[in-house]
Amino acid sequence: MSAIPRAFNRVFLIASAIFCLFYGKHLAAQHNPADYITKPKPIIQFNDGYQNLNPVVSDDGKQIWFSKLGHPSNVGKKDDKDIWSADLEGNKFTMASNQLFGLNTELNDLVIGQAANDIIYVLQYKQGIDEHLSVISAFKADPSSYQLDHVIKIPKLKFYSEFFGFHISSDEKVIFISMKGDESYGKEDLYVLLNDGQTWSEPRHLGARVNTSGFEMSPYLSRDKKQLFFASDGHDGFGSSDIFVTSRLDDSWQNWSRPINLGPNINSPRFEAYFSLSESNEQAYYVSNSDGLTGDVSNQIPIKHFRSVHCAPHGYRFYSDGETTGHECGAQSIG
Repeated sequence: MSAIPRAFNRVFLIASAIFCLFYGKHLAAQHNPADYITKPKPIIQFNDGYQNLNPVVSDDGKQIWFSKLGHPSNVGKKDDKDIWSADLEGNKFTMASNQLFGLNTELNDLVIGQAANDIIYVLQYKQGIDEHLSVISAFKADPSSYQLDHVIKIPKLKFYSEFFGFHISSDEKVIFISMKGDESYGKEDLYVLLNDGQTWSEPRHLGARVNTSGFEMSPYLSRDKKQLFFASDGHDGFGSSDIFVTSRLDDSWQNWSRPINLGPNINSPRFEAYFSLSESNEQAYYVSNSDGLTGDVSNQIPIKHFRSVHCAPHGYRFYSDGETTGHECGAQSIG
């Protein structure tokens, strides 16, 4: 969800090989290709040659929203973003449309989260105006239009680059931001803001286990708030940007497991980012330009949920739901 897209173009719908990767396995290595079911395939009806960004799916999996850059029917200027939406009918999505009455504006309209199937969280901003990025608008959908339900105001942020990304949890208690800030090690680092019920904290840097001298971007937090997915070029990977997952180790939100690469069936020698989940129907979405094309979205693959991270002699182990869990990992030094 960077302000100006890098070299990526494709939104993929996968049912996530990622979760099959973790299902029934004690994963000590970074990935095991045999754990994947299949590679994703393009969803043709979303792929019109324009860049699709940051797919977000409703809790019940029946609707998807994403932002599209530079489409001639967008409300804003040529390089601005509109939000587009499609419905799941049977096992196939309808054609996507930006005819969402009450939602899109002449600014950049960027979807950054959803809740309860009918609330979507939106940034509406003009490039270079930091104040716009301190206001998150929550829109409620009815059958014919979108109505502004409420506004979330966070502390004013100082961005040292035009690249950034946001994700807000469905209970409005946690916001992840990727940006270049005062504490950043690299081009774009991950920060978290927490709501104590009354006020938002200042951004907290996630530290050197997650952030690198490269970029970490497009954060996405799982529904249980234990797994954080993000894209990076600073951790070992296959291409110019890979998707990783890290697990929260305690309630400080400062201690995270060593990031795990989601593997070669998802990551390619090119660019992957903007991962998100539909946990109710075991689907996931991400963006890739692995085919060198612009703006594609891909096909469904069954997944399994995972939950707990544990210490292991050779790495971090993920256990699927229903398995016996061991002791929790404590904070560990970087090495």
